[in-house]
Amino acid sequence: MATGSYRRPQGVLILVREYETLMEVYEQHLRRSETGAAVASVRAGGIEPAPAAIADVERAAEGEISYDEAKERMAARARQWRTPPTGSPGTGDA
Repeated sequence: MATGSYRRPQGVLILVREYETLMEVYEQHLRRSETGAAVASVRAGGIEPAPAAIADVERAAEGEISYDEAKERMAARARQWRTPPTGSPGTGDA
């Protein structure tokens, strides 16, 4: 229902659940936009993000996992890459 003087709408009355649905859709849109901008920023810096990292931030944008969880998952993968394999050539462990 539109409200306002002189039949010019200055406000809109809607049900609370409709407002909450609109806000949820808007917030999802913002999260997707921000995620896309973050990935584009990394690419602009000359780095191609790992597919798993992109999947994590997309899942966070969809609300499936938290951004903190996505960050932890990416950090765990980075730690795995830094850990040298056992029995590396030249270590005498072979």
